[in-house]
Amino acid sequence: TRNYLLSSLVELKPGANVLQIQGQQVVIDLPPEDRGIRGVFWADPCFSSRYVVCSFGKAFQTLDRSTTLLNTAFEDKSMDLFGLLGDNLYDQGGEVTEEFFSRVSLNVKRRFWLMVNGNHDNWVCGSPICGSPKDNFGIGQMQYYPMDSIASQDNRVFSFEIDPDQHRQWNRFLNN
Repeated sequence: TRNYLLSSLVELKPGANVLQIQGQQVVIDLPPEDRGIRGVFWADPCFSSRYVVCSFGKAFQTLDRSTTLLNTAFEDKSMDLFGLLGDNLYDQGGEVTEEFFSRVSLNVKRRFWLMVNGNHDNWVCGSPICGSPKDNFGIGQMQYYPMDSIASQDNRVFSFEIDPDQHRQWNRFLNN
């Protein structure tokens, strides 16, 4: 996609932390240690049939209702976390994710996010058997969901030094 992620390490203290991001003031609330957190967790959110069959997206107005739910829930200052637990919007080219994020408020975006790749995030069809050169193996999602885990150290599966386009073997994870 045409999006990018600008990231840096910042030191946060428990409570409200005011940051300037792209000229906009953003408050990041870090929960105190040893306190529980409040959050919303989703898996398999589907509202578009652009890349997969989404049988009930229009009938149930999934995009409108889901973003309204998130925006309303995160008006509450006690909310800490939003988690997407796989098959994140069934997007292959970025347009579906862009539409979702254009409707999500800064109150949601400024909270901590937990994101897990599902099989449809690696191959939009859900399996390496039907993988295509247009699949991004979840790498394209880093533009929306910053991920950097200890699991990426010394692990070729999570190495961003590997060019997934180099071998064009779309039936294997990251072509390695």
